[in-house]
Amino acid sequence: MNNEINIPIEKVQKKILEVATAFDKYCKENDIKYYMMGGTALGCARHKGFIPWDDDFDVFMTYDQYVKFKEKICNVQMEGYYFQKGNTEELPLFFSKIRMNGTIFLEKETVNRKMHNGVYIDIMILNKAPNSFIKKVLQFINAKILVSYSLGEFGYLTNSKIKKIIINKATKMVKKHGVDYYLNKVTKYNNKPNNKEYAHLFGRAKFKNSFYCSEWFKDGVEMPFENQMFIMPEDYDKYLIKRFGKNYMEMPSDKVKKKYPSHAVYVEF
Repeated sequence: MNNEINIPIEKVQKKILEVATAFDKYCKENDIKYYMMGGTALGCARHKGFIPWDDDFDVFMTYDQYVKFKEKICNVQMEGYYFQKGNTEELPLFFSKIRMNGTIFLEKETVNRKMHNGVYIDIMILNKAPNSFIKKVLQFINAKILVSYSLGEFGYLTNSKIKKIIINKATKMVKKHGVDYYLNKVTKYNNKPNNKEYAHLFGRAKFKNSFYCSEWFKDGVEMPFENQMFIMPEDYDKYLIKRFGKNYMEMPSDKVKKKYPSHAVYVEF
């Protein structure tokens, strides 16, 4: 794992928790639903807080809630924080961030990048998935083309020749057809009322771990995370089993831990 961060990870987690707390307050005041996701949801269930080696806090919203949130925060800012919108020149990735003003959280890819680099949380989108298996596969592929393209634009660093080839190919495809061409293929199911699943397609999960029953979410449920309360998917057990496997409560091996190194290389408050 990356142990080169300049301050103890516990202090970084405490500052990230401040961002998450402000975000939670803002959402509740504006009737916006969100859910902890990925490693954050896993940490909530298994550790009642951060995974000990994790310096990340991720939430997702359904597409309609994200649109509502984006419209609200562009008009009424969170005081002391910056909304870093995804799919922009500043942040070409396909998710957004809330960053704390007056702080620095540098990652390998952002050391020399001109952007707001404050301590942050990630806001991902749950898009509706088609009911057809074949259409799900196509939706997933189009999302991964965008992911590969966006990583190239963001300055993602890798020594893998295969990853470099994929990023280069995806970049050529997106520049030929345009971002909106592929994004529409991912998001076009959001106006379908009878679709029964959500998909989180712009993260690290494999195809089989990326599609979730919409009934697992609904209103969500408050659960303790560190010294605060945040919202988990209503049926978080089924979500976590689908995302991480039925043994998600067991501590991972060192080999698995190495796949999830610290994000930060330098932090300043």
